[in-house]
Amino acid sequence: MKRILALLLAMMMIAGMMVSCTGSEEEEEEENKGAQITVYLGSEIRNWDPAQMYTQASAAKFFSLVYEGLTRINAEGQLENALAKDIKIIENEEDNEYMMQIELVETAWSDGRQLSADDVIYAWKRLLEPDYKSTACAMLYDIKNARAVRAGDATIDDLGLEALDTTLLQITFEGKIDYDLFLEYCASPALVPLREDVVGRYADITSAEYWAKKSATTLASGPFCVKNMDPDSAGKTLTLQRNDYYRALDGNKEGKIDKYVTPYRLNMNFGFDAEGRTTAFNYDYTTGTIELKGGNLNTIDDQILYLADVPETTEGAHVQDTFSAYSLYINCNNGVLSEAKVRQALSVALDRTKIAGMLNATEPATGLVTKPVSATTLGGQSFRDLAGNTVSPTADEAKAKSLLSEAGVKSGKITYTYYKGRDGAAAVAEYVKSVWEGLGFTVELDEKGINQYSNKLIADPDTGEFDFDVYALDYHSLSTNAFSVLAPFAVPFSGSAKDTAHNDFSDKPSMSGYESDAYDALIEEAYAAETRDAMAAKLVEAEKLLMTDCPIIPLVFNKDTYIYNSEILSKIEPNIQGISVFTKMKMKNFELYEPVETLAPEDAATADLTEAAS
Repeated sequence: MKRILALLLAMMMIAGMMVSCTGSEEEEEEENKGAQITVYLGSEIRNWDPAQMYTQASAAKFFSLVYEGLTRINAEGQLENALAKDIKIIENEEDNEYMMQIELVETAWSDGRQLSADDVIYAWKRLLEPDYKSTACAMLYDIKNARAVRAGDATIDDLGLEALDTTLLQITFEGKIDYDLFLEYCASPALVPLREDVVGRYADITSAEYWAKKSATTLASGPFCVKNMDPDSAGKTLTLQRNDYYRALDGNKEGKIDKYVTPYRLNMNFGFDAEGRTTAFNYDYTTGTIELKGGNLNTIDDQILYLADVPETTEGAHVQDTFSAYSLYINCNNGVLSEAKVRQALSVALDRTKIAGMLNATEPATGLVTKPVSATTLGGQSFRDLAGNTVSPTADEAKAKSLLSEAGVKSGKITYTYYKGRDGAAAVAEYVKSVWEGLGFTVELDEKGINQYSNKLIADPDTGEFDFDVYALDYHSLSTNAFSVLAPFAVPFSGSAKDTAHNDFSDKPSMSGYESDAYDALIEEAYAAETRDAMAAKLVEAEKLLMTDCPIIPLVFNKDTYIYNSEILSKIEPNIQGISVFTKMKMKNFELYEPVETLAPEDAATADLTEAAS
């Protein structure tokens, strides 16, 4: 009987979560809900956990649509409130009390439950739990007892977080801090609120039932929610739908349904390659069926109206720098890769200019920190301008061979893992293989689908080790400050899970296995710096050391390059992070572009797309 009741409760909970993005049959039949726009933002993601999935350049684009943080960076590069309605600083120097109170806006999750201060607290406590792995936790270390919790010297309930009311969050800090920098961190997608009743229930990342792998349990706090995602290799589609409860506790039942979010749905198909997507962008439904690898174009909703990841030379392309760099994570614990000079040799042997020519929307990397990331204040000098080049855009084969000679290494076996769904990844892998084999190494290419690729970053539960040699990924800055890029390679700031099962709370290195006392000291000094200028100076030193030791090898800086049909779409706003904001995107004559299944047969047969531009 208890099992039956438990099952019923679980089913009721899932049903409740599906209300907003699934809706009833009657709701689905309503007309004039708004535009349904076919877009392509980047390679597909299968994990919607904002604290984990930063191995793909496109992840930040998707997360920005579904989640919202306390603050955000606007199109002008300025910090502004998002979920935070009002922010109050409280200082009592006599008692060494430094606090921040944040009043939240009235908004709800996509299932209709009000978003609360407890949701922020749960998400942040989750990051700081000793046995949890996330590089984002270092951005919360200013909170009272945060580092003590990670070290096992305090319990999670000792953390300086408290919900004074449903929508009133109080944060107590270790001392006087740079409040503006903390609020910049709060704009990170990795620090968005999460629902404990969902995330906690479906927490096993190795399970198919993991909360972030299913649309029903991926609850949205942002303008769109995940209506469905089709993991089938033949379909590979995703639909994001307007979150009716975004800024509206009543689900917009009494007001204008598109007051806060204009488009009704964003539809995506990941089955086409770059050439197929370009064809779909230029496609006109009235011309008939076009057969393509990955599927055919034959319906009114096959025409892509917004297309990302196009070459910069594409006519009408909009180009933005981003926070991510396509890079190679090196497992410093694996055989020949344990020697820093070997890793450096592998790095300097690569021609980054040549690699950029193999990938759309990139430029040669000149360091790990990308160009939009600030050196000091938000919108001020770029860290890249301050630090200069810490890696060369061109190859230096002679230096590579000299480094290998100094290390006494002439050969070795390396496995290179990459995600096959990333445009150009295979070409880059083949190039890297040829260069490294020219140095005497044997290189095996390990092409993976999205699930197997992601699972490579899950450590063995018994040994804590990772099963890769070289792992190609888009390394993404979690904030506008370089600290969040560089700190995770310092052991005390790595965010690696502690072995609490064996009462081992010692700090563990990052997934690369990199350990350097000198590097750790630089990051500690940067963290403790009293001014942003002093912090930036230490971070410049840290990046130079990191690019010498090479636990990660940046290849290219990613750009967001996109085109859209400007005769049909408007109100698309870019921001400093290289993310297009679709909240107010408008579509002219959108009724003509409704997906075929929502049109009456006679309408689908006679719909004339050319009228949309009139």
